[in-house]
Amino acid sequence: MAVFRDTPYGNARFSVEFDGMDPVKGIMEVILPEMILEIEPIRTGDAPENAPLNSVRHPRFSNLVIRRYLSGSTDLYAWWKEVAQGSRDKARRVTIHLWSEDGAAIVLSWNVNLATPVRYSFSPLNGNDGSAVIETLEMGCHNVEIE
Repeated sequence: MAVFRDTPYGNARFSVEFDGMDPVKGIMEVILPEMILEIEPIRTGDAPENAPLNSVRHPRFSNLVIRRYLSGSTDLYAWWKEVAQGSRDKARRVTIHLWSEDGAAIVLSWNVNLATPVRYSFSPLNGNDGSAVIETLEMGCHNVEIE
């Protein structure tokens, strides 16, 4: 599904889908997980080189972070609460779509599999500031696929 072009895509047009949930509105920022390959230096006893070789171990993924303007919806909190109360089968697939600048087509998608809430927070309340309250949900994940 990825659409190649010579100029880079902008980062402002995206949508987020959570399997098993109504569409989530008002998302202002997505921090995608880093995809990390851990390496382990190994050296066999009969290797003529003194320096170890690097062996790739298991991939690991940092957390997915979603931020949205607080609108009174409690859907993300309800999901976090279910997991916090011990529901073990509440992992979801979260799909982030990057759209073309004109909004006509999806140009790339990230599928974050088995996402589970690990942190839920709000921006500070400040009587002198007057800016919007931001809700943040951070999710651990099993893996990420790009299409």
